[in-house]
Amino acid sequence: MRRSPMLLAGVALLAAACSGGDGNGATPSVPGGVCVETATVRPADPSREPVLQPLPAEQGPASLSISAAAFVCAADVVVAPAGDPEVLALAARLAAGVGGPLLVTGPPPPAGSEVEALPDAALEAELARLAPQRVHVIGLDPPPSLPRGAAAIALSSDPSILAGEVTAALGVSGEVALPRGDDLQTLVAVAAAIGSGAGVTLGATVEADPEAAIPTVSIGTGTSGALWMVDAGRPDLGFLAAAAAAASNGKMVVVDGEDLRRLAPVANALRQSPKDPDTVYLLGEITGEADWQLDVLLRGPEVPGGGFLMVPDKRMVALYGNPLTTSLGPLGDQGPQESVERLRPIAAPYGADGKQVLLTFEIITTMASSGAGADGNFSAEMDFEVIEPWIEVARHNDMYVLLDLQPGYSDFLTQAQRYADLLVDPNVGLAIDPEWRLKPGEVHLEQIGSVTAAEVNEVVEWLAALVRDHDLPQKVLLIHQFDPIMLPDRELIEIPPELAVIIQMDGHGTMELKMSSWNRLTVGDGARFWWGWKNFYDEDLPTPTPEQVLDLDPATVYISYQ
Repeated sequence: MRRSPMLLAGVALLAAACSGGDGNGATPSVPGGVCVETATVRPADPSREPVLQPLPAEQGPASLSISAAAFVCAADVVVAPAGDPEVLALAARLAAGVGGPLLVTGPPPPAGSEVEALPDAALEAELARLAPQRVHVIGLDPPPSLPRGAAAIALSSDPSILAGEVTAALGVSGEVALPRGDDLQTLVAVAAAIGSGAGVTLGATVEADPEAAIPTVSIGTGTSGALWMVDAGRPDLGFLAAAAAAASNGKMVVVDGEDLRRLAPVANALRQSPKDPDTVYLLGEITGEADWQLDVLLRGPEVPGGGFLMVPDKRMVALYGNPLTTSLGPLGDQGPQESVERLRPIAAPYGADGKQVLLTFEIITTMASSGAGADGNFSAEMDFEVIEPWIEVARHNDMYVLLDLQPGYSDFLTQAQRYADLLVDPNVGLAIDPEWRLKPGEVHLEQIGSVTAAEVNEVVEWLAALVRDHDLPQKVLLIHQFDPIMLPDRELIEIPPELAVIIQMDGHGTMELKMSSWNRLTVGDGARFWWGWKNFYDEDLPTPTPEQVLDLDPATVYISYQ
């Protein structure tokens, strides 16, 4: 995906397209203000990457950029003062109904002020370019200078009056009440009114809840190839984009600007469009990772359990072991489907706090060995034929699989790359165990192994690239640790958004001993990593209960049984 720094080329092209009018500055139009000779839809081109275009954060400049991007000209234009979200919401409904852009200028001076409103030269230039027949002016006195031949239609800036004027101007039946006090919910209502063709009225005042889930907002058909992504923190800009998307056959969606993948319903809205977007306009504070995250929303698979993120709403509960032996964990005690049935009752209590429980197999895929083996690395690599049946059963049961690496004299990246064809599966993640990473001359079980952050970061970068290159949802990278020496420079480990990096405390013993290790490992880093815990059937005295694990601080997102 490409990012375009400017709209100037597009503006010049649109202005040129508008120049061929009927001699008096107006371009022939059909009802709704769509210009006949320029109302075309670019055919879909799967090989063309969308251009990402950040737009201004201020309402006025943003409205001009949106208009320039969406309209070559318009028979009707709505002009409103900046600032009042209720006025902007009503103006957006009017603009969508008349098929034109919503332009915003600075609010008028306070009543009784001796300061005169200054003309908005940029707005007047955009009006001249659009060559409208009618300009619906909301509460601006004096109104902006209009192009020759354009009629001014004056409307009130009092929302209670303006609501009736908008509904009357649209000539529609039925009304959607716009809640007052919560701009995001107001945007939801505006979208409903636009989608249903209804008028609008002012509803009750509500209190905005900053902790409430972000609602799904989608407007427009998407046939034009223009996509407007609005950060949920800027619903005021959403009013501007909503009008443009509805009137110009674009698509507007509200996203979580920090991570586009957090709102899975956005993907459904985008995939209902007849084509992928050609140009994506970014409004508000949108992550710099938007290019590849948008690819995931457009065509990527979801993780088991739904959505595109593994954390924080899911908690993985796993059986650990190797399919070829019963001595390394309960996973090897039975076959794949029998392991699913064994795991279900074990995992169920871990959803008591509301997290979605995700059944998981953690498979020792490269196994620490007492013998050097043909390659001399003291690590026995499993054939794909051993692992694939477990992945297939996991996929069928909407489960996750972690491929656990114990590399000996090899390194984690080399072993991870050996299983790249398995790791492109959205149901499969990676686990690395520094305990079994040997330095030259070392032997398994004679010391605790360790790995540098530099080696871990090689895996991080490779696995993150795998996610991006294959339009995959977030993938888990689990790192085992029960002693600080296993990750001596852990603070240098990179944590990219492509991965959910989990540190699992996998020490055993009494609960007092385990808690000592837990506290030692989590101190200072509790908020930086996600955290996991391991329960041992034989080595723990006794095995901790789900209630004890759920009481841990920081909270766990991964629990395995060995």
